[in-house]
Amino acid sequence: MPLAPVRRRAALVPLLVIGAAAAVATVARAQQCPDGTPSPCGPRRLAPAPVSNSVAVLYFDNVSRDTADSYLADGVTQQIIERLSQLERLTVSSRFAVGRFRGGAMTDPSAVGRALGVQYLVAGSVQRAGERLRVSAELLRASTGVRTWGETYDRSAGDVLAIQDDIAQAVATGIAGRLLPAERSRLTRRATASAAANDHLLRGDFLAAQRNPLALRQAIAEYETAARLDPAFAEAFGHLAFAWYIVQNWGWELPGLSTDSARARALRAANLAVRLDSLAPLPWVVLGKFSSDPAERMALLRRAVALGPGDPEALNALGGELAIKGATDEATALFARAVAIDPRRTITLTWLGITALWARRYDVAAPWLDSALSVAPDFYLALAYRAVLRAERNESLGAERDAREALVASRGDTLLTRAVLAYVRSRAGDALAAQEARVLPRNRGTLETRAFVAAALLHAGDRDAALSTLRRLSGQWGWFFLKMPMFERLRGDSTYERAVQAASAAGGRRP
Repeated sequence: MPLAPVRRRAALVPLLVIGAAAAVATVARAQQCPDGTPSPCGPRRLAPAPVSNSVAVLYFDNVSRDTADSYLADGVTQQIIERLSQLERLTVSSRFAVGRFRGGAMTDPSAVGRALGVQYLVAGSVQRAGERLRVSAELLRASTGVRTWGETYDRSAGDVLAIQDDIAQAVATGIAGRLLPAERSRLTRRATASAAANDHLLRGDFLAAQRNPLALRQAIAEYETAARLDPAFAEAFGHLAFAWYIVQNWGWELPGLSTDSARARALRAANLAVRLDSLAPLPWVVLGKFSSDPAERMALLRRAVALGPGDPEALNALGGELAIKGATDEATALFARAVAIDPRRTITLTWLGITALWARRYDVAAPWLDSALSVAPDFYLALAYRAVLRAERNESLGAERDAREALVASRGDTLLTRAVLAYVRSRAGDALAAQEARVLPRNRGTLETRAFVAAALLHAGDRDAALSTLRRLSGQWGWFFLKMPMFERLRGDSTYERAVQAASAAGGRRP
């Protein structure tokens, strides 16, 4: 599962409610009004004037004939953002902040500038034709839409890194004035000197963002090629490590590769990345998630957040780790920070819903899961957990609908969603579903999948089989799933309580 959890005790539930309510407000404010400003819409106090040297680089348009070149337009945008962020005299909007304006025509620069709180906007396009590359870019004053600089670069496709250098320097000079030698050096510092390696990294990032088994397998191949072309390319190793972590964490099975092999490859790539660049947060996330020592795991994840306080992936990873410990208030705060940076971050919106569901705060869980599905209607984990939520609220029809949609959307993870559907139907008294629950494999998949199988068995009336399955859940994750609402009716059962205690002990915490 791609979320990371937290757990504290019942005394922390009021804090969860407060934190979740504040986080809901954060997401609501991130939504866009008709005039391009954040909600709530209607009369409002005047926002403070944006910082004079503030800029947002909007996602460049892909105007190539081949839509597959979208990865290049996205990558050029993100790398220009990263370069400009190296200049202390500039305040640069993150790629997550500008993501909501992606793909739309900019008809009103002033509205976009107000929504992002910036004085300047950078817009552009990328067009590839064979071995030639044409990149157009312009710098606008957001308040007036007046163009203060613009250029079209028509060069070899292998010159993309040099084009990014030129655009970053021109934009920085147009906003901040004459650059000092040290500033120019920071702007033009490259993670790799190989245009080919960089191109494979961009392809990998575009694929990895899709978060499905087929795309991730392709992303891994791209990262491996990038690392092979430039063995000193720290970013390629860091992204490769994280991709392998996703494979292992989600329980995806790649042809001819076990999850243990995925873990070993993730660790190898993460250690290489750290040796090449110890300040990048992503490799520390992977090292932290795979550490077998609870104290070390938390220390490594906190290091990742310290190195990347604006990195939603690091915030999500630490938040998830806290969630499975029951530290729901601290987890919710971290998830809310990640969502404030990237309001369309489906996985974190889902984690907020799961954390609230776990704490039996159904009124808080519902809007989070609804928000996740408003961003990605076919995200099967959000559908699966909303099905659980609706079942626990005795909304049988809604639960059935969500569970069926999750089954269709899951594709490569059908055992989990089959179990969710069997649980929902069995809980509603469906005798046929009870029979289906009893033939579900009990020892396959992730701990999360096995927990759902156990829930289906329990509500199908096969208590012994459910308890036998639950006894195999161990560690922090096992403890977290054992304490889910689906197993409320087992509270006080001696076998169940021993399973909870055993999982707690294996996770390095007191029950």
